[in-house]
Amino acid sequence: MSHNRDLTDLIHSLSMGEKRHIRQSLRKSCSGKAAGEDSFHYLRLFDMIADNREKMLEEQTKKHTGSPLAKKKQYLHVLITGILRELNAMEARPKQQMDDLMENVRILYEKMLYGQCYIELKKAITLARNHKEDTALVAILEWYRKLNDITQNYNSIREY
Repeated sequence: MSHNRDLTDLIHSLSMGEKRHIRQSLRKSCSGKAAGEDSFHYLRLFDMIADNREKMLEEQTKKHTGSPLAKKKQYLHVLITGILRELNAMEARPKQQMDDLMENVRILYEKMLYGQCYIELKKAITLARNHKEDTALVAILEWYRKLNDITQNYNSIREY
């Protein structure tokens, strides 16, 4: 596969949401004074490839000899993969947040701060439900059961 097709294949493989996110990211970088004009060209290059206007782009580039299209395409490929990496990291955040909350619960449990455990578990349940994390819900419910057993035992001891 040629390097010329790599960028085209990458752009055409993107979902509509990914394309929208990439356009927004490129527009944000266009608003900066230092990178503004170059970023605008990368946004325009992205749009032309996404809209299957590469032949028109190549013809325009031949007129401007000082504009190496291959280098711009390579850099746009780097920009797009970086933006996709950030996007995937954002999508992975709920899982990381869930792991962090459950770690908080474990630490608070060891310190016998059961009321704070319940607060963290409520946050985790909301996050798990919002992101349809059924396996996380099972772990959360196990912690609830464990906390309920301990608090019931503690309350029955206090009654004596």
